[in-house]
Amino acid sequence: MIQTKEQISDETIALIESQAKLAGLSVDDYLKTLIPHENGNGAETSFYETASPEKRKEALKAWLNGPKSDAPALALEDISRETIY
Repeated sequence: MIQTKEQISDETIALIESQAKLAGLSVDDYLKTLIPHENGNGAETSFYETASPEKRKEALKAWLNGPKSDAPALALEDISRETIY
């Protein structure tokens, strides 16, 4: 039998862990929300429908402090009026 952990890259594991933390869930619980239920839907209620204001605040902070994009910042001339039109 092949071990599941051997099939998942470290980068993917880190991404799953950060998303679980953002949702205020354990990795196991987060992954369970991604699996369709018998009725064909994913999670029956979303995190933001059930989370307390404190949990929402923690999730927002985790998201803000999470992995940053590798995309370069836009230069001022890239967003000037002349280049937009």
